[in-house]
Amino acid sequence: MILYAKVENNKIVYEKDDIYNNLLKSLNDKDIQIEIKKRSKKYTVNQNNYFHLVISVFCKDYGWSENDLKLDLKEQFGKKENRVSMVSTNEYYHLFSTTEYEIEDFIILINGTLYWIKHNFPEFKIPDCEIFHLERNDFIQGLL
Repeated sequence: MILYAKVENNKIVYEKDDIYNNLLKSLNDKDIQIEIKKRSKKYTVNQNNYFHLVISVFCKDYGWSENDLKLDLKEQFGKKENRVSMVSTNEYYHLFSTTEYEIEDFIILINGTLYWIKHNFPEFKIPDCEIFHLERNDFIQGLL
């Protein structure tokens, strides 16, 4: 089970104390393992929907493949890391799936996409992010 908490004044404060307390009661006198790590912040469903709307409308207008464009944009603006093959020792880069992105990674992808469209296809009307209840400052850094 994953429990979410904050560290305040060097103490763990759980978001849902009742679940934590019930879990402790159920594990009384048992050996347990605890793993503590920094909580990742995922991008929102609305951010994801907006990104896919922009890609969909753009590809429809220009007759491009959505999958190909998304792959190209992820290669240009997405999260990747250099790796070394254990078999050949050749270097390559691993392109992460967007499901592995934290919010900062997704913001870079959206910003890069909007910048690329604006500067290469200035006639394209980028859909308004407010239709997904997003404000420009949720992810756009002065690009529009």
